[in-house]
Amino acid sequence: MKTYVFDASALFTYLQKKPSATKVNELLKQALDGRADVLMSAINFGEVYGIIFREHGKERALGIMSAL
Repeated sequence: MKTYVFDASALFTYLQKKPSATKVNELLKQALDGRADVLMSAINFGEVYGIIFREHGKERALGIMSAL
């Protein structure tokens, strides 16, 4: 099984549906299917949460990060 480490830009690419979001989506699907491990540092997770929180509020930030 492969292990992938995401940084904040990978999640922003996915959330903003940029052209390379399909690759991030595929890796997330592999993780859900148990075919890969996807990791992210707490610092990067906090960065994504903080930006979503600032731009869209607490509820939206919690919803998005919980879904991920």
